[in-house]
Amino acid sequence: DGGGVGGMDAKGEKMQDDTEKALAELEKVVGLDGVKEFIKSLRAQLMVEKERVAAGLPSSGGGSLHMVFAGNPGTGKTTVAR
Repeated sequence: DGGGVGGMDAKGEKMQDDTEKALAELEKVVGLDGVKEFIKSLRAQLMVEKERVAAGLPSSGGGSLHMVFAGNPGTGKTTVAR
């Protein structure tokens, strides 16, 4: 038994809370619609991967999570990276 809500342990629950807080902060940023959609898509992809592994299905490999934020000063790069 993973304990916690929905079979999640305390560490998983904290990670979920941290993720929700980060997404809420990102939503507060004006503009950056493309970045917001990409992050939502990435999160969905990671959640599906986690469910596949939990169900005993083969992993799709996960891919790389490295990103480069480029742009003029004051465009929100650091805010989004955090």
